[in-house]
Amino acid sequence: MSIVNLNSSKSGLALDASEERRRVARAYGDALLMLTPLMLIYWAIPVSAELSSIYDLINGTAPIYFIATLAILAIRTLKRMPDAIWAGVFWFPVQSAIFYGFGPLVEVFGNAITLRSLGTHNLAVTETELFRAHKLSTTGISFILAGMFLHLKFWRQAWARKGDATESKIPIQKLGVPMVLLGAALQYLILLPSQWGSTNITVAGIFSGLGNIIDLGFAIAAFCALSGNKRQRLFLFTTWPLHVFLSVLTFSKLIVLVAILMPIVGAYIVHRSKKRLFLGLAVLALVYAFLQPLVHFGRGVIYERTFTISQAGYAERINIVFDYLFSGRTAAEALEDERQGWWTRLSSAGPQAYAMGLYDRGNYNRNLDKVWMFFIPRAVWPEKPIMVGPGLEFYRQVTGREEVQSFLALSIYGDLYWQYGWNGVILGSTLIGFLFATLSSQSTCAIRRRNFLMLPAVLLALEITLL
Repeated sequence: MSIVNLNSSKSGLALDASEERRRVARAYGDALLMLTPLMLIYWAIPVSAELSSIYDLINGTAPIYFIATLAILAIRTLKRMPDAIWAGVFWFPVQSAIFYGFGPLVEVFGNAITLRSLGTHNLAVTETELFRAHKLSTTGISFILAGMFLHLKFWRQAWARKGDATESKIPIQKLGVPMVLLGAALQYLILLPSQWGSTNITVAGIFSGLGNIIDLGFAIAAFCALSGNKRQRLFLFTTWPLHVFLSVLTFSKLIVLVAILMPIVGAYIVHRSKKRLFLGLAVLALVYAFLQPLVHFGRGVIYERTFTISQAGYAERINIVFDYLFSGRTAAEALEDERQGWWTRLSSAGPQAYAMGLYDRGNYNRNLDKVWMFFIPRAVWPEKPIMVGPGLEFYRQVTGREEVQSFLALSIYGDLYWQYGWNGVILGSTLIGFLFATLSSQSTCAIRRRNFLMLPAVLLALEITLL
């Protein structure tokens, strides 16, 4: 009798998972239909300087429609599949709405000081170039969504898998604290000192992400704390603030945001309150706005001293943070924020337009042609060239400063266009969408069966999508 009940329970769970997938697939299909009018507008209207007034109208209204479409998609996804809070199937539309919908609106609705500053920048854009940048990101995002939709629609079994014999037998209460302690030792005693030049230890690149174990530990601690474990709650609130502060010393927005985000999504698995989730995300947005000038200032100070943005130890970084906070520099930054720097940094329109211009003039960057090199270990090929992303070459193209080791983000869509034009954007985005959905299905299944030992892989998949 018990065996029959167990089997029927598993069948019921599989049906629930199948229904979740079906409803999320419908949400993605509806989003693609809603984006179709935008695609028709962008592709039907020719590129001509004589149409600048039409471009003005489109540049100011189309992104608002774009934001609304992706916001609806994200909300429907979370409602139909709550465990997707750990997966790119939810986070991709969120970040797309922020960076490719809201961000570029600064080029239209920014204040006078901001628009004057943007107009004199190396990456200044005309109405026509802004129109093309919107066309690029809307096209790329639509095809990523299409790739994700195809996976949701036709790779059904990937989303329906449940627990199996490999599922973790370790109680979740025993995972959080050890993961935090192990991650802290790796991150703050080995990895970061190595990256900052404070020790002579060389860490292989393949191990560079192990420090994120600490964030996963805090996610589990938040899960347990919300489940009623008082010891985990005490541990969370006494150690997590220190972790956030130490994360700030990296002068990396991503590291800080992940440190804050992980407990939020860990807690969401328990409370399932969208109100509390969106409140946490609102706090995350405020932190992001605060971090922008601090990260810029910190990296600038380190670069002035060492000609790199990383070579500084803990003591020096703490001094930089306190110098920023208490020497009156925040007031200067507040005045500078009349430029709305927090907003301009959310936009990739300028880099995208510049990358499109490079390709159209025959200046290609075929970085993907060398991707095979990544799969050959340096132990096998000691003379393997140092592999760097396209951001370095793009920075040099924009500034003309060949000697500087700095990177400038041009977005994945700008990168694909710079390498292979529209064919690269369409094909590459579809494949990336399929990859994102594959990662999302694996992550969602791991969270659904509470297999928290799989969280390192889940976090890696989440970071890939967010980046």
